[in-house]
Amino acid sequence: MYLLPNTEKQYKANLHTHSTISDGKLTVEELKEKYKAQGYQIMAFTDHEICVDHQDLCDDNFLAITAYEIATTDMNDPERRTYHMNLFSKDPHNTKQVFFHPTHLGKRQHQLELVVCDEHRTREYSTECMNEVIAAANEAGFLVCYNHPSWSLQNYSDYIGLKGLWGVEVANGICLRKGYEDFQPHVFDDLLKAGNRIFPVGADDIHSEEHAFIAFVMIASPSLGYSDVMKALEEGDFYASTGPEIHSLTLEEGILSIRCSDAVQVRVCTQGRRRYVTDCLVNEGPVTSADFDIKRWYRDTADRENAFFRVVVTDDHGHAAYTRAFFRDEVAEAFPFEEPENK
Repeated sequence: MYLLPNTEKQYKANLHTHSTISDGKLTVEELKEKYKAQGYQIMAFTDHEICVDHQDLCDDNFLAITAYEIATTDMNDPERRTYHMNLFSKDPHNTKQVFFHPTHLGKRQHQLELVVCDEHRTREYSTECMNEVIAAANEAGFLVCYNHPSWSLQNYSDYIGLKGLWGVEVANGICLRKGYEDFQPHVFDDLLKAGNRIFPVGADDIHSEEHAFIAFVMIASPSLGYSDVMKALEEGDFYASTGPEIHSLTLEEGILSIRCSDAVQVRVCTQGRRRYVTDCLVNEGPVTSADFDIKRWYRDTADRENAFFRVVVTDDHGHAAYTRAFFRDEVAEAFPFEEPENK
């Protein structure tokens, strides 16, 4: 099984971007120019509360994803805990906004004409309300990503009840640059263990130039076409990273094989305490490949509904790449048939 699809090319993407349309310092044109110069081919423009079609920016080597970011804050909390979520449209021309109310724009009331919505609906700070938002977004044709839980000051009780998410940010560039602890694989694991089949996202959340080129995703897509890229995102054919690259990821006869850029450690994390690790201290040099026999994991989790594994590659700068989680039922065909023990 090619766990990371065997495509001719992977496309580098920033999926969290703010321009002058909301509170960013750069125009969408300036953002495109700067990111293309650094080897990016895809950007999602996720301005606050405003969904804009930027297909005029697309060319043979650049794709703009139609998206926006929504938020709701607990105004009764002195620390102002808040939910932030990015919504990515499967249709490049779909700018319909869900759960919108003019007050959500704050001081940007002059941009009200940019908003497309069927009705005005306010949000409240609660898991129940956010699940209504997520459900409405899914129905409207959006993929929903839960953003920077640490910066948002959220804890287990805030996120564990969320349903219908497509992804969660495991690395947020601006938060990392500003010193927040938004390197959150444990939130990803918590949601996976609760049965949510979601994907890890790395993104810059850029507001100004110093927040650029920190966290990203690499998307395995047959082309740079909008439908191909969105299908790859929807199916999890990508990985998140703050540096390392994963060139291939395969599973055959219970052997998991990883090929990557220079790393100090490659590890396989599961839903339990079992870990499989290869590092350069053992190999006496950079790790660029690792093979793990995970048949025991498969055998020991026969009665585990949400058993999964995922791969993490770490380099000598402490930067890491995260794959999606692969659940037991998704990879069963890649394990050899085993005779019953009594035979």
